[in-house]
Amino acid sequence: MLFISSSKKELVAEAVASVSNFECKVFIDSDIDVQNVDSIEVTPIPEAPDDNLLCIIYTSGTTGSPKGVMLSYKNILFNAEAVSKLVPIYREDVNVMVLLPLHHSFPFVGTMIAPMYVGGTVYIADGLTAESIISTLNKGKIGLIIGVPKLYETLAKGIMV
Repeated sequence: MLFISSSKKELVAEAVASVSNFECKVFIDSDIDVQNVDSIEVTPIPEAPDDNLLCIIYTSGTTGSPKGVMLSYKNILFNAEAVSKLVPIYREDVNVMVLLPLHHSFPFVGTMIAPMYVGGTVYIADGLTAESIISTLNKGKIGLIIGVPKLYETLAKGIMV
């Protein structure tokens, strides 16, 4: 599955069509009905050999040259299981808010994959404004926010103002 902005839909559709023996669903924001989120059918992560590619995270790494880091099912599922089974941070009844960019592996796994792995719900704030975050916290009855020190510093400054 690919989740992309509508401005890239044609480009991505052309790229996907050019690859043989490859099945891929492409979604833009208007394809997802968020009004009826409670009735969306749950789709399990497809079964695949552990070494199969699950996702590619793009990063500049330490050299500054963009590169795709290929992560396998084993890479991602090990992390998801560790924080849901071994240390039960993620549970089906705890809603998670997405605030960090999903093109980094920490927020991708920590705010998207792990919560969904346990059947939980994620909420994506409309922006990083205090109003948007507070609205999402209330609307989504958020129980968990995954972040980095800079995010918490920004939130604290916004609250203290």
